[in-house]
Amino acid sequence: MGLDMYAYTVPAGQEIDRDNTTELAYWRKFNALHGWMEDLYREHGGEGSFNCIPLKLTDADLDRLLADLKANNLTPREGFFFGKQEVYEEDLRSVYTFVASAKFELLMGRDVYYDSWW
Repeated sequence: MGLDMYAYTVPAGQEIDRDNTTELAYWRKFNALHGWMEDLYREHGGEGSFNCIPLKLTDADLDRLLADLKANNLTPREGFFFGKQEVYEEDLRSVYTFVASAKFELLMGRDVYYDSWW
């Protein structure tokens, strides 16, 4: 049991279901990224527990994530299932790969989402 995190695409404007999603990334217990996404969720008006709630990401969101990544602004978050408070280099590198893939998917007319389960 723990923090499992996913990024995936769906055809633009379509509802999310198992038959139309394509996985872009998977992270395990990368609580610094999850915290960043939770902050974004709240900025977009989200309330309550941020668990199993798809968060649609825009090009501007991805630009901001990249800027915060470069500025070392992804900080660990507390949570019972969230793992250690360390930020690993390979996790940070995976975010660069994710942002590049997600931006390409947006250009191709697909929507990009982040989701988590803990």
